Amino acid sequence: MNEALLIIDMQKYFYDLSPEIFNNKIIPNLKKQISVFRNSQKKIIHIRTIYSNDKSNWPKIRKSDSTIWCLENSGSEEYILGFEPQKGENEVIKTRYSSFFETNLGCILKEEKIEKLFIGGFSSDVCIRSTAFDAYNEGFEIFLLKDCMHSFKENFKDSLEYLEWVLKAKSV
Repeated sequence: MNEALLIIDMQKYFYDLSPEIFNNKIIPNLKKQISVFRNSQKKIIHIRTIYSNDKSNWPKIRKSDSTIWCLENSGSEEYILGFEPQKGENEVIKTRYSSFFETNLGCILKEEKIEKLFIGGFSSDVCIRSTAFDAYNEGFEIFLLKDCMHSFKENFKDSLEYLEWVLKAKSV
């Protein structure tokens, strides 16, 4: 079965919310998984959030806000050092919590005949959750890289168990 690694929101904005969690857990463990996928020549897809300065791609409910996370040219939308896509790896830019919403992610996965998704990054209770739900609805088998992610607001263990239960996702 074809497998792909989805690396979600490994960006400076999210790092600044929880540098200790990133430095002690997410970054070292996710780097190991990336190395495994690269050495096996398996598909890696980097996903990041970028909102435009003109608010044209902001969620409607946020357009009255004065600012938003991961604003283009702010520096906060940039990758954490070492998580930039390498040659042959895809990048998907998103403007909602789900990596599938109005992006080409579904097309990339279909073209590559991907059936299994391994997911890491930030955060298990927001963007990873939204992406995992859409992946489930599209028929993908989901593997949560539990040492390569953390939650934003919820208790991490609870957010992971929720995804395992609802989506029949496997934590690895």
